[in-house]
Amino acid sequence: MAKKSEGLVKKNIDKIGDRVSEELHRATEQIQTVVNDFYQQAEGIQKQISDPVKKLIKDIEDVRDKELKRVQDEYQRVIGEIGTLQAQVLEKLGLADKLGATSRSVKKKAAPAKKAVRKATSVSKAKVRKKSPAKRPVQTGSDGKSA
Repeated sequence: MAKKSEGLVKKNIDKIGDRVSEELHRATEQIQTVVNDFYQQAEGIQKQISDPVKKLIKDIEDVRDKELKRVQDEYQRVIGEIGTLQAQVLEKLGLADKLGATSRSVKKKAAPAKKAVRKATSVSKAKVRKKSPAKRPVQTGSDGKSA
């Protein structure tokens, strides 16, 4: 009788162990499905955020390029006006023949400066593409000008 009850207890323990194992397996599967759903939602949110951010960065780069070109053009125009004014003043003073070479050298120096600005622009674009940390905004005073 004792052996019979021992065999019955062992069978019951095996059944309990099997049921616990099945429940653990089901729980593990449920946890895995929840984690997979979480990853899918996180990827979706990341796509929703990254696409507009990429578009914004592209728009900012376009605006920066346009403004840089505008500033370069304005700079070249002002340099040209200064050169003509200098030539006029020198002409009125009668020094145009003597210092004509200096006005030509000023024009020659303006062209390399423009190339240097273009190189700096391409270098800054490369830095932006490397996911540089966000820059701090320029603090402005109450009149709207930078401090």
